Amino acid sequence: MNFAVLVKNNKQIIEFVNAWPGKDQPFDIKKKLLLTKYVGTLDIASSRLNTILLRLSENPLLKDEFSKDVENCNKILRKFFRYTLRIRTWPKALLPFVKWQLHRIGTKDIPKIRLTLKQIENSINV
Repeated sequence: MNFAVLVKNNKQIIEFVNAWPGKDQPFDIKKKLLLTKYVGTLDIASSRLNTILLRLSENPLLKDEFSKDVENCNKILRKFFRYTLRIRTWPKALLPFVKWQLHRIGTKDIPKIRLTLKQIENSINV
């Protein structure tokens, strides 16, 4: 597994999060306010994935052991990012479906990134 490729793939997500205006949003734009919590989740999940990549690059012996977990975390993050972008572009009639998908990914899949990070830190500290 090549970490440089994963970092380059996640560059688009990091640029999207960094370009987000945050508190400076006008209150009349409800779609942008709707996206704020999802952008925050993307920010935290991408920072955890980058921490995972950093820890594994520091300890190359663990790289093979956690390679499938890292690929799975990357897929989860990409899927969440895709659905976050769909809130901005899809019609209002489909927004409940997109929000349901984001909620499902955020409650069932995103915690796997945190658990993978904890497993890596535990195996490093042992």
